[in-house]
Amino acid sequence: MLINATAPGEGIHARSLAGMNFMFAETERYVREKQSAEQPGTGLVDELLAAHGRGELTWREVLETTVLLYMSGGPNPAYLIGAGFKLFAERPDLMAEFGQSPEIRDAFINELARLNPVELIITRFPNEDIEIQGVHIPAGSCIKYPIGAANRDPAVFQNPNEFDYKRPPDASRNLTFGLGTHACAGQLLARAETSVILGLVAERYSSVELASDPLDVRTDRLVAFDKLPVRLS
Repeated sequence: MLINATAPGEGIHARSLAGMNFMFAETERYVREKQSAEQPGTGLVDELLAAHGRGELTWREVLETTVLLYMSGGPNPAYLIGAGFKLFAERPDLMAEFGQSPEIRDAFINELARLNPVELIITRFPNEDIEIQGVHIPAGSCIKYPIGAANRDPAVFQNPNEFDYKRPPDASRNLTFGLGTHACAGQLLARAETSVILGLVAERYSSVELASDPLDVRTDRLVAFDKLPVRLS
């Protein structure tokens, strides 16, 4: 979260740099261990290492790709999973449906992501003058896109604040993971992890209860749960 803040406070840059250095060092240690294994595995890092062996990727590209996919497919779905627990606690009926009907899970996770984006704001700088709905935006302007607001735009979503996983596909598209060629590289991991974990909870337990009020932390860019105590029964 500190790394991705667009308006960092005092000391944030140094703490972010320390965090990035730690992440890269730990990732490289794990990748080196896999590289030295007697038998290669069948995972994504094994494929990256194989491409490195063929001269298709540099070592730095292997390392940066692994870190990128971890950051996209690791911390972000943690918030989405927490949002799922909170929803299960508030709506036991939805928890029952999720546990009993695996075929709804993709649509369910998509709706969960629409209402609970991890990345709150995306910042862009246009390289030419543009106009959006009558508003002139000069080249070089700093534009902040509030994803949470876009995902609840009443001009796009009927009953935008209501959780409704039965929305038709065309009516449920949202910006939580982006769109097109610049969509989130880790979204398949995030969706799969969230679906598996919430699925196991919904199948094995009959209820989720919040043990105390959740506590989240926010920057101008991201949101995460600092605490989300739950009881499973």
